[in-house]
Amino acid sequence: MNNEERILTLLDELKIGQARLEAGQAKLEGDVSALIYGQAKLEGDVSALIIGQEKLESDLASINKTVTRIENEHGDKLDALFDGYQRLNAKISRIDEHVTMQDDVILKRVFPVTMNH
Repeated sequence: MNNEERILTLLDELKIGQARLEAGQAKLEGDVSALIYGQAKLEGDVSALIIGQEKLESDLASINKTVTRIENEHGDKLDALFDGYQRLNAKISRIDEHVTMQDDVILKRVFPVTMNH
């Protein structure tokens, strides 16, 4: 093989190598584009998660305030109900004592003889 043929063979090999490099570069560029798209999507998803988490934290704070308010209001109402129960119970006891005294008076009048013996 003479020099000219060798040079032509080397040029052909260089063209094949260059074509492979260009194909590899095109594939690499496609992969990088896919990575960039994936990263942008991931950043959008993370932003949505952060917004969602902030909303959940806000909702939780609101729920905590509401629960605290309900606990306080119901505590006050339960205290008032318990006080009312105690007052009614005391009043019923006084009425019961009064009725018992009245029963004794009535029984003494209806059955005066049997009560003395």
